[in-house]
Amino acid sequence: MACKKSDKMDSILFETPYSINRSLEMGKIRVFTQAGELKNGNLVAQYAAAESDNLNGYVDQILQLHTGIDTITFGSAGEASAIENYSRITYTVSSNGSQLELSTKDDVNRYCYFDVYSKTILYSIVRLKPLFFEESLFSSIPQYTFKYRSQEKLIAIPKGTELHLPLLTFAWFNRLPTTAGNYFYNKYNELDPSFYKSIPKGDTVIVKETMIVYSR
Repeated sequence: MACKKSDKMDSILFETPYSINRSLEMGKIRVFTQAGELKNGNLVAQYAAAESDNLNGYVDQILQLHTGIDTITFGSAGEASAIENYSRITYTVSSNGSQLELSTKDDVNRYCYFDVYSKTILYSIVRLKPLFFEESLFSSIPQYTFKYRSQEKLIAIPKGTELHLPLLTFAWFNRLPTTAGNYFYNKYNELDPSFYKSIPKGDTVIVKETMIVYSR
């Protein structure tokens, strides 16, 4: 097993798998509406008490049910390979200060409901935005479904023998007549706090920030 160190990130070892280990909570649950982040402590506490179990459950799915990234292995040619939800994904790696930015090497083809992906909360909530190549309407039955092709991105932070991946887990309480419902998501990324500007009027988004820790 190779143990050569990266020139830019001295603690990263090539060809050494980093395996999922545990999660670290990063501050308290935050609540956003179209007007901005709620600062009323009592109101935020009510939302947290009502939804903390659901949000924690989505984080636990990554740790226990393997619904997220299980392992990451860095190569010596500026690439990394990850096992995510039982599939292998290859990323190109670049350094940005103390962080590594990982971008999918191959285009990702996926589907999105409600609107084209670049106009949804799923896009606006993340700090490191994906790069889009194509977005189009796929089907209007039973509701609008959009197809998109993009380069997905995530953040990795080396910490000694560990690798930390920021994770956003959020509940979107959507009140639009055609798509009303409560939707829960996990996104490997950091929060863009200005995302509240894209929240539809009357909707609420509850955000939990977690660090997923990988060990070699």
